[in-house]
Amino acid sequence: GFSLFSSSSFPRPVCPSCWGTEMDSSKRARPHCRARFLLLGDSLTQRGFEPGGWGARLTDAYNRTADIFCRGLSGYNTRWALEATKFVDRFPSDINLAIIFFGANDAVLKNGTAARQHVPVAEFKANLQQLVAWARSPPIGSAETCVLLVTPPPVDEAQRAEDPGEALRRQQQQQQ
Repeated sequence: GFSLFSSSSFPRPVCPSCWGTEMDSSKRARPHCRARFLLLGDSLTQRGFEPGGWGARLTDAYNRTADIFCRGLSGYNTRWALEATKFVDRFPSDINLAIIFFGANDAVLKNGTAARQHVPVAEFKANLQQLVAWARSPPIGSAETCVLLVTPPPVDEAQRAEDPGEALRRQQQQQQ
């Protein structure tokens, strides 16, 4: 009898990168036919999927040609991100592009209120190199995986030094 969920009820999947030809899973060159992008970073990546954010805009621009995976880790620095990469099952595999966006938390003042997030520049550089190597290694990626490193935004030291409550009040007044 007919079953809605039987494999004979549906046409074979069509691969958009093969111009509509039917896929033969035994002969496919790649496990995934759509491009796969991994966005890995701190809160700037995590919040990038808010309306109008850079991750949301990227997803919209590639919505028919790529799957975008956000792994925004709010509050993380590169040291903690390396620890997170040990949990491979929480990350996509076979990615074509990795966008790595860390540095804002690494750059906090080592004697400030968020000192535990501070990472010295030499360690930050080494951590980025390890993250790039991880993104280009199976099962996450391959030697052909493109990696884009995004730099942290500039720091306004005068603004950071002032009272956070005062800065918030000034910002609210400007919005009125």
